Amino acid sequence: MAEEKLGLAELKNLAMGFDRAQMRDVHIVKDGEDYLSKRYMGVWNVDKNDLAALAPKSYMVIQHRYATEKLIEAITSLNIKAVATLKKSRHGVHIDFDFPESKVELTEVGESFTAGIRVVSDYSQVAGLVVAAREAWGRAAVPGHRWLVITVLALLLSLVPLTGFWPNAWSGRWTLQAAAVVSLGPVIVMVVMLVTLIFREVRTESELTPIAD
Repeated sequence: MAEEKLGLAELKNLAMGFDRAQMRDVHIVKDGEDYLSKRYMGVWNVDKNDLAALAPKSYMVIQHRYATEKLIEAITSLNIKAVATLKKSRHGVHIDFDFPESKVELTEVGESFTAGIRVVSDYSQVAGLVVAAREAWGRAAVPGHRWLVITVLALLLSLVPLTGFWPNAWSGRWTLQAAAVVSLGPVIVMVVMLVTLIFREVRTESELTPIAD
């Protein structure tokens, strides 16, 4: 899997050339007869001219370009500096968004971390789009971890309407718009967490009294 480090502007330009996918009918040939599948369709990678996966008829493809552009818009709208690491597989793109200015040193426990988001968009997986925190850290060291869990769960729930488990009658463009809006939740929570940690570190240092020789 090839790997590239990119700025957000470079990634946005590259995203325009990401593989596209379409939903296509699946035909089953049995005893010389051609039958149209009533339950499944094929996720067809248009640019590779190859079948990526079989999915329920109600499944909706999320294009790599769309998912990437929406996340870039969310990050830039919050004025967060980020560096992206792009990896490509046959039918997918894997992107790590790192926030270099968010590095926090936890001197009390001798650890440090840099916040980030990992995005996996893969036509060969029925889950389609997966967004998750790229790094994990201790609960006690991180304020607001419950809100992070809540917003990530909300993000996962917002992806349910994009799967085959969601009734066709309830689908529509609103499902993509809802997922895009809810995806801002974890980013906002992480920004608040980082600011809180930075102020905590500053306050701790200011409270330390030097010991006279």
